[in-house]
Amino acid sequence: MSSPSPTKLVLPGPEDWMYYRRANGRSEWIALGPKESRVIDEETWVAVPSLHFDYLWARLPSGTAAERQEMLKLEMETRGWQPDGRDQGRTVSLMASEDGHVLCSAACWPGQPPLDEFAKAGCFAPSAWAYSYRPYSVTIWRESGRLTAVWCGAVANFPLHCQSLSRAELDAELAEEIHMVELSLRLSGVPVRSGLLVFRGEFGDPSSRHALARMLGWTDGMEQQLPSDPGFDISATLVPPPAADYRRRVKSRNRLRTFALFALVVMVVGGFLMVQPAISKQKEIETRMAALDQVEPELSSLREAREMWTLLQPALNPQRYPQELLLRCVNEIPAEGVRVTQFECTLNSVMVAGEASTPQLAIQYQNRLQQNVVLTEAVWDAPSPGFQEDGRASFQIQATFQDVPEQP
Repeated sequence: MSSPSPTKLVLPGPEDWMYYRRANGRSEWIALGPKESRVIDEETWVAVPSLHFDYLWARLPSGTAAERQEMLKLEMETRGWQPDGRDQGRTVSLMASEDGHVLCSAACWPGQPPLDEFAKAGCFAPSAWAYSYRPYSVTIWRESGRLTAVWCGAVANFPLHCQSLSRAELDAELAEEIHMVELSLRLSGVPVRSGLLVFRGEFGDPSSRHALARMLGWTDGMEQQLPSDPGFDISATLVPPPAADYRRRVKSRNRLRTFALFALVVMVVGGFLMVQPAISKQKEIETRMAALDQVEPELSSLREAREMWTLLQPALNPQRYPQELLLRCVNEIPAEGVRVTQFECTLNSVMVAGEASTPQLAIQYQNRLQQNVVLTEAVWDAPSPGFQEDGRASFQIQATFQDVPEQP
């Protein structure tokens, strides 16, 4: 990770993931609302559900950090783990001092937890290491739909063992399962002497919690399900396969970016060496452009004259005179049943509106206009006739001459 400690936390809740951020200038975590940003990046700590891990406990003699790591590796190999082989990036350890010795709790995941959505995170560790614990206690909470129990010995906040429980209800069978796990831990030499049962989060009613504690012969208590600061070296955390793949892709992109930058530098240098002919060509172009600038006034007058002749084109065509166009529109009116009420003429369009005794006569008149030898050169907009209250049909048709430019 790029920062000394994570500033974001993703924690498995009773059913779904919960998101936290570190309070400004403090060590507490603040839960994010549903509308707050939940971007996963290198400053994010993902607390992986405890059910995905195997756990190992060991008491090591005090010594240098390198010696402790070597002894821990031997313990892992005795357990069947291979921290220097295929399990590299899958094991992580937590250590604490007690009576001149070093307590060590290690975790290893044998499978591949579904963490693809968190591949960009920079820190991964068991969720059991995201909480604080009371001495000589067993803490129970619900995560990812299952109950999880953590045993703590004489050293506060140091989880000696974590167990994902098979039972989901606070009943006698759960008490028997917890009792058997603790008995197994004692037989394995783990220094657990539990007398306190702590329930973290809201689940179960008070009577069932008290009944479970009585069946175990312990007292019980409640705690809020709030995370605490990690008590482990975040520079040596787990690296799940999705995160490893993502980091390999980032390194590959960085190498490709470096190569592309190097190629760009080579291209720039080569281009600079070849730029002299281009500079000469540019000077020649500038010389010719200066010559064109000198004759620009004459070219402008020629362009203005061409535009004037273009504008005068309708006036030079007798068939486009307004009187001629009006006459052609009037000549196409049938002997009876059609009356023109409006005629408009511009340089590039003609509009005729009127009314007819029937829609058929209006359509007939429109067709005759479109077939006129002069008006066939235009583009027509002839919508269907409308109906008036007295039953007569109204029409409006417009012709646009495409060879005449529109006037500003």
